[in-house]
Amino acid sequence: VRGMTAGASDRWCIYRCCSPGDQTDGCCGTQDGGVIFTHTHTHTHTLPPDMSNTYRTLSQHLNDLKKENFSLKLRIYFLEERIQQKFEDGSDEIYRTNIELKVEVESLKQELQEKQQLLDKSTAAATLTWASRSQHQGPSVWL
Repeated sequence: VRGMTAGASDRWCIYRCCSPGDQTDGCCGTQDGGVIFTHTHTHTHTLPPDMSNTYRTLSQHLNDLKKENFSLKLRIYFLEERIQQKFEDGSDEIYRTNIELKVEVESLKQELQEKQQLLDKSTAAATLTWASRSQHQGPSVWL
């Protein structure tokens, strides 16, 4: 395993190797904040010329991976909690459903929080735009 510092071409490697449907063993690993990427396979680190909105695509892919990671961590947490409580074997389906619902609730809470932050930013931007227009054009009537 060799380490590589984060760069644009390394990010493409992560996207290419870890894209949905790719069954590559030993896929790249990363954490937010410019940490080291590790590779257990070899391939060319070049960006394809036909890829538009690279940053947006990579950003969306990274967000999807973060959400999936969060859901998996929650699932592990609730499964470990279940093991510690030593549930009876007859009620496995109920507990499995309960764990899945808890994971879904927590994921939806996180998604709601993200969307609320985006809404707050949009509202602030709209308010600034409206205030800027009213200063330059004077009072206007909205119909």
